[in-house]
Amino acid sequence: MVHETTVEQSLQLVTFLVGDHYLGIPLQGVQEINRSLLMTPVPDSSRIVSGVMNLRGEVVTVLDLKFILFGEKTEIGEDTRNIVVNVQSERVGVLVDRIVDVVNVDRDRMDDLPPNLEKSGRQFFMGVFQTKKGLLTMFEIDAAVRESEGLEV
Repeated sequence: MVHETTVEQSLQLVTFLVGDHYLGIPLQGVQEINRSLLMTPVPDSSRIVSGVMNLRGEVVTVLDLKFILFGEKTEIGEDTRNIVVNVQSERVGVLVDRIVDVVNVDRDRMDDLPPNLEKSGRQFFMGVFQTKKGLLTMFEIDAAVRESEGLEV
């Protein structure tokens, strides 16, 4: 019984960088992390859409997370990755600057967002954890993807 409580309290997060922001999303929501960033541009699409890619026969829309949060385009580099998640029964990719790690955190140790956190994208941040690598912000990727669908940017 004690073991079950421990498992429920523990949360595994995939951590990554978007600019200087150290973010994490629950591992169970991640389908895969891609190194291949071969995308086809989509004419007349929103600027949050980096393109589409063929993922084993399925067309996946890839969104620019830095643009959604901060209004800046992601510069594709050696460390840039595409995190594929399932949102509302649809696979969606999001570009991040770099994958950091997978960490275990205790759900009960999540603190409220600091009041000085940038207002841009704040609605997608759930709370923060103190970690050895710094302040880790819990990111609600489903909400960001859902809201981005309605953006005319």
